[in-house]
Amino acid sequence: MQFLRQSTASQIITIGPLAKSSDGTAQTGLTIANTDIKLRKNAGTSLVNKNSGGATELASGEYYATLDATDTDTLGRFDVTVAAASTLVWKNSFMVLPPLVYDALVLGSDYSLFGIPNIGTAAAIANGTITLASGHGITNTASVAIWLLSGTNAKGKSRIATYSGSGDVFNVSPAWNANGETTPSGTIVYAVQPLPLASTSDPIPVDVSKWNGTAVATPATAGYPVATLKVGTGTGELNLASGKVPATLAAGDIANSAITAAALALDAGSEIATALLVAAASDPINANIQKINDVPVTGDGSSGNKFGV
Repeated sequence: MQFLRQSTASQIITIGPLAKSSDGTAQTGLTIANTDIKLRKNAGTSLVNKNSGGATELASGEYYATLDATDTDTLGRFDVTVAAASTLVWKNSFMVLPPLVYDALVLGSDYSLFGIPNIGTAAAIANGTITLASGHGITNTASVAIWLLSGTNAKGKSRIATYSGSGDVFNVSPAWNANGETTPSGTIVYAVQPLPLASTSDPIPVDVSKWNGTAVATPATAGYPVATLKVGTGTGELNLASGKVPATLAAGDIANSAITAAALALDAGSEIATALLVAAASDPINANIQKINDVPVTGDGSSGNKFGV
C-alpha cells in the first residue's frame, strides 16, 4: 500500500495497468479526465471526482495522476477507482498519513515523532567540531546532544555540542579524540537532540557527596557546606595565621567613604570618644593654647606668672 501525505499537493500515483474489457490486453491511448477518477476518502459513504486534472499515459496500459491538497485532505484509507470506456474497472487503495508520520517513515527527513528531530549526514567533521547537513533546522543558539550512527571510528560516539557562530558548524565537548579516542572520518551519519535550557526560576537541587574526587565533610550546620579558606597575603587569600586583623594597613586598603555612619553601631561614636579620653589620661596631650572662648590667655605658667584670662 502506497503512503500519501495529508493535504499535500503534487503527489503522483500510478493507475494501471488498465486492461480492455474485450480481451484483457493492455488498454492504451485512453484520455482519462478527472471525472473518470473516483475517490473514496476514509469512511466516506460516496465517491467524489478527483479535484482537478486527469491521468497521463506512461506505456503498456500504465497511467499516472497527480493529486492535489484537496484530494488528500482526509487521513486514513484512500480508495481510487477508474472506470473508462471499454476498460475493465481498476481500483487501488492508499493510506493518507499525518505529515509528521509521513516525513519520518517515507522521507526520513523528520524524526521528531520518535524524539529525535534530526538525522543527517555530516558535511564535515574535525577534532573539535562537526558540520551538520544544511537545512538541519537546529537553532543556532541551542545546545544539542549528537550521536554518531556510522562512519570510521564513529559508531556509538556521542558529544554535547554548541553552535560555533559560523555556518552549520557546532563545537563538540570534549573533542572527538579525547581520552585517547580517534577522530571519526569518512561518511558520518548523525542524530541530533536539542537539550532543554536550565530553569532559572526552579533550579535543580544537587546533593554533592564529593568534590574533585574527595568526599565532602559533614557540615556542622545542616545546609551550610564546610569551606576551607586559603591562608596567605596574595590576591583572594586571607591572612589567618594570627587570627587577627593585620597590625598595619597600607594606603588604599580602606577606600574613601568605606566606613559610613550607617555602617557603624549607634554607640560606636561614644565608644571611640571614651577610648580617646582613657588614652589621654594615661598619656597627656601637649598643647599650645592661646585663647579660651576667644579670650587671650595670659601668663606662661612659670612660677610667679600663672595662666589667666
